[in-house]
Amino acid sequence: MTLACITLIIPAAYHATFARSPVGDPPAPDDGSKAGLLFISHGTSIILLALYGAYLFFQLRTHPDLFKLRGPRNDDDEEEEEEEEEGAKMNLPAAALALLGVTVVTSFCADYLVASIEETADRYNIPETFIGLILLPIVANAVCQSFVAP
Repeated sequence: MTLACITLIIPAAYHATFARSPVGDPPAPDDGSKAGLLFISHGTSIILLALYGAYLFFQLRTHPDLFKLRGPRNDDDEEEEEEEEEGAKMNLPAAALALLGVTVVTSFCADYLVASIEETADRYNIPETFIGLILLPIVANAVCQSFVAP
């Protein structure tokens, strides 16, 4: 998460400090910093992609045993029981159809959510940025916790 934030902050800081006007206004989009900004953005995205590839290689090839789920251990059992592999509960076409259906439903829900945010922001004079960055994550976290809590 820190690396992702850094790769977002570096290009933004470059753009913000590249061409400040004497008045203190933020730089214009066409202030000449675009070439350097694109270079930094492409560089950080390539670094992130390489790190992601290295992480996948580490997780899947070099140390897959570190990432396998293990059940709770009981110290009283001296004999190790062989783990039984569960068979697939859905076949591939059924899983693909379920994924497609859930994706369509999610897109409609997201569209409805965005429309309601704009309407709520206009009605109650709340900035859309505040709703998107503060209120929406709090509500989403509360909903997730209510589904997970026993």
